[in-house]
Amino acid sequence: MAAAQAKVQADVLVETGLTHGVQWSEVASGLAAAAAGAAGAAATAQQAVDATAADAAGLNAANQAELHAQQAAKWRANAEGHATAAAQLAKAAAQQARVAADAATKSRQARIEAEQAEKEAWDHAKKTRDARVEAQRQATIAAEQRAVAERERDLATAARARAEAEARTASAKRADGQAAAAVAAGARATAQTNRSSHLALQEDSDSALDQGPARRQTALHGISGQRHQAADRKVPMSADLPFFRYHPDPLASGSIRASTETCACCKANRGWIYTATFYTAQDVSGRFCPWCIADGSAAERFAGDFTDSYGLDGVSEDVLREVTRRTPGFHAWQDPRWLVHCQAAAAFVGEVGYAELAAHPEALDQLRTDMRLDGWHDESRLEHFLTSLGEGATAMLFRCTDCGVHLAYTDAS
Repeated sequence: MAAAQAKVQADVLVETGLTHGVQWSEVASGLAAAAAGAAGAAATAQQAVDATAADAAGLNAANQAELHAQQAAKWRANAEGHATAAAQLAKAAAQQARVAADAATKSRQARIEAEQAEKEAWDHAKKTRDARVEAQRQATIAAEQRAVAERERDLATAARARAEAEARTASAKRADGQAAAAVAAGARATAQTNRSSHLALQEDSDSALDQGPARRQTALHGISGQRHQAADRKVPMSADLPFFRYHPDPLASGSIRASTETCACCKANRGWIYTATFYTAQDVSGRFCPWCIADGSAAERFAGDFTDSYGLDGVSEDVLREVTRRTPGFHAWQDPRWLVHCQAAAAFVGEVGYAELAAHPEALDQLRTDMRLDGWHDESRLEHFLTSLGEGATAMLFRCTDCGVHLAYTDAS
């Protein structure tokens, strides 16, 4: 009865299409056949009991023989039934074995596939987690970089605003300075003319009294080397004057002129005197001769410099000392500054106007570039200023001692 019910339930599995439903149905069928065989065996045993009882109760041999025959027929029928049931049971057992083996194989494959799927799921989960962590890290970095960029943008905006304000202020001051320079130009030209005439008369008189004609001619050359006249009236260097590598023609620039003045350092009258800048904290009564400048004794004795070190960045200490302590400075409205090129101090040529500057296009181009960086963005105003050099503002012209290129900067009151 239980086997029959199992067969019914297995058939239900087949009808619903569940996994291994057919195999379980076949197993249930085999179990039903086995149960039927067992029932037949039980019936056979019961018949044997009945035969024994009949044998005992037989009244005579004839009855017993008839009973034996009847029992033998029943036993034969039962035996045949048993044999049939046994064959069915064996067949069912073989079918069950095949089904069981097939189910075991499929179960093992399913387990392997499940384990592989689980492994892949864990790998995918790990990759997803790693990707999420990396994305969070990148998001944090991006946020930090964005914050830095915003700070830098704010700083740049503030710096640009300050630079624009300073440029406007500088432009206004420069315009005022140019106007003042233009006003002062006429007065300076008049004063220089008067001063040159006075010096010429004085030096000519001194030379005529104390020296010969040749010395008088040299004195006239010194007078013609005054500031703003160097470009038109070149003065040849005297053979007995010391040579200055970084200021090769101090007579033409007006930094040295002929004079009977006594040198404040060596106390000698050498016929030439220095007329430009000297920076010291000591009191100096007088000016220096070119020789006390060239050998450094003037700068050493009075602990001073002929030129400020401003602008001499990148040069060696030896060059710095030679320029500031053993080279004549030059006249300028503002504090003179020395230019550098090829990492070497340049040689001062002189104070020039536009005409002289135009003879050196590289210096003019460099001056344009520097002025644009200083805030001269109006090209028409820039060119007007440059072409007006010599009428108020001027340019200080230098030459590179290494490559020979010319460079300049502007100077105005």
